[in-house]
Amino acid sequence: MLGLTLFYLGSLSWVEEDENRSAEVALVQANIDQNLKFDPAFIGEGLNLYNGLSAPLWENDIVIWPESAIPLLYQSAGAELAYFERLANENNSSLVTGILYRDENSIYNSVASLGNGSGVYHKQKLVPFGEYVPFANIMGSILKIFSLPMSSLSAGPANQALLQASGFSFASYICYEVVYPDFVRKQAHEADFLVTISNDTWFGASFGPLQHLQMAAMRALENGRYMIRATSNGVTAFINEKGQIVDQAKQFEIATLQNTVPAFRGRTPFSYWGSWPIVLFSLLILAAIYLLKRMLKHQGNVSSHV
Repeated sequence: MLGLTLFYLGSLSWVEEDENRSAEVALVQANIDQNLKFDPAFIGEGLNLYNGLSAPLWENDIVIWPESAIPLLYQSAGAELAYFERLANENNSSLVTGILYRDENSIYNSVASLGNGSGVYHKQKLVPFGEYVPFANIMGSILKIFSLPMSSLSAGPANQALLQASGFSFASYICYEVVYPDFVRKQAHEADFLVTISNDTWFGASFGPLQHLQMAAMRALENGRYMIRATSNGVTAFINEKGQIVDQAKQFEIATLQNTVPAFRGRTPFSYWGSWPIVLFSLLILAAIYLLKRMLKHQGNVSSHV
């Protein structure tokens, strides 16, 4: 019965495409070696690569670069940002890119929307020992021995505004933020589509990037929204509202992708309730098992006295 119910619910259409609103979107996968990415001697060459790959793509409404594609602080990259913003504005396009951001007290892993767009999103779900070190205040100088790069980032605040690009609102997720179902759903229903940028070069040729892609696809299905995924070396992809991969780039290659991304409206059951139905159902099963064991034990005690 449960299986039939789930099959029936899965066959229903919970969201609908806004037929009058769709964005032409381009993704850039530059395949830059992780050892070179933040090398000061290579940063200019890396930006030139993104510039060259994006040159034929500005006719799209939105061009998206991956996590930390601009390996500079937002506040110190004025000339570079002005240049790319000018290119986007000249073509009435938006550039969405990963970049680091600093305020008075903190540095964030962020994504910014430039040109015909606006907003900066700061990553909230940081990777332990990759972006921050747990118990750093307690461990103190011991951590200096390890010299972990990029390990002093701060988490962004909750309830950040959606980013805007060429008249569309989108919820953005950086790297492994997209693996958290209930975190993703918080703003997904307010967005026209979802964007996740990542740098999976750390995982090499392991299953990590492919699993990451599968998790992103699940988030698209759960929320009934297109998921747009731009990564450094794979797997860059377009995923539709049913969790199906529409197009993807090959790993470990320089590549660009272009596709039409429709805006959707409406909410799925998961968008409304999240994981709570599963939690409650699991608790009911545990309660039923407990009561059944009590009943069997009671019957055993009665039988032993007869």
